Amino acid sequence: MCSNLDTDIPVALSKIKLDQLQFCKRCQGKPFVVIQRKDVFCRDCFYEYGSHKFRSTIGKTRKVKPGDRILVAFSGGAGSSAMLDMIEDGLNKSANHKKLMFSPTILYIRELNYANESDAIITQKTHKIVERLKKSCLSSMISSMEMIYQDKEKPTFVDLGDFDPLDKDCPIINDKAQSKFWSKINSLSTDTSKEDFLRISRQQLIQKVATAGNFKYIFVGNTCTKTAIQMLTDLAQGKGSQITSEHSFTDSRFNVEILKPMREFIKKEVLFWNILRGTEPVEWSTITTFKSNKASLMKLTESYINGLEHDFPATVYTIFKTGNKLKFPDPNGVICKLCKSVIDPEQRCSASNALQLSHQLSKNLDDVFINDGSDRILCYSCNNLVNEIKIDSTVSPQKLGIADYLLYD
Repeated sequence: MCSNLDTDIPVALSKIKLDQLQFCKRCQGKPFVVIQRKDVFCRDCFYEYGSHKFRSTIGKTRKVKPGDRILVAFSGGAGSSAMLDMIEDGLNKSANHKKLMFSPTILYIRELNYANESDAIITQKTHKIVERLKKSCLSSMISSMEMIYQDKEKPTFVDLGDFDPLDKDCPIINDKAQSKFWSKINSLSTDTSKEDFLRISRQQLIQKVATAGNFKYIFVGNTCTKTAIQMLTDLAQGKGSQITSEHSFTDSRFNVEILKPMREFIKKEVLFWNILRGTEPVEWSTITTFKSNKASLMKLTESYINGLEHDFPATVYTIFKTGNKLKFPDPNGVICKLCKSVIDPEQRCSASNALQLSHQLSKNLDDVFINDGSDRILCYSCNNLVNEIKIDSTVSPQKLGIADYLLYD
């Protein structure tokens, strides 16, 4: 019986303490960090390791050319802070073969006060991020989340020198647009939908700024850990066929391609890089920051993966590499109007069609709404997002028109 072998199967591998590992695996120097079990690095070797991984992630695709204008999306968090520091460090390299040759510009998007924190805390966080941008040698721009609803003739971003959070006349401070943005958030019934809505809004706002500024690429600070969490979350939301296009190194769904130079760094590597370099990230509170692990699907997935990662360090890498093996969807397929992903080919007897039919029948909708075909311009996940908007249950979301749910035209 298998139970007879219980004594031979360890529950978890024994932990290796840092003080038990006397030498760096490369130079035999004093250890600074243990990445995975026996991967021990001193400070100098860990710096070279991180710097080389960052440059190789960008270089092996051969997409970024010398002189290309790059928009660096900076949130102030651990991933984007480490990415910004690596870019600044790479631009200052003395050796030509290690020096980054592109031309970056920083974009910081001011988030709303999702967690109802005090004005003092919000002001303090904003001040820290602005001071970090001022210390940078790169040009910087600032926008706000509500700018997704800014009037077309008005600017959606300002230069760092023109930004004043206390100035009501600042172009990126718009009470009307902010009120509209909050109304969209509050119309969603679950935190999972709110997080998904904010993610899509953020992506589209970055695209608006990148297109207006004529940038070639966009850099985001998504790490390997964050990518693995988002992969499983998307899978649970019915976006399995879109995982490859959304979470590969190159995201080509939009006008300006999104590149992810931090996608091979796990969370632990990013945290120790920030410690090594003296970088102080500023984490902005999200909708679920002060809520339980079951508040949203993403937070539950994050808790689950972090728990596994504690005892099985290869968990994140396994999910990450498995996602990389999935094939890309047909680029000639129908594009979702909300998230810009390719929609699965229509199948009359698919599981998603069965779920949608059950939903519509439970709402006692007319037959004309069941087969009107309007849902085909949305993927399964975005269709669920639209259906969660609080409207009269006797009115079909398709009847109101998809334009009511698009972030901007």
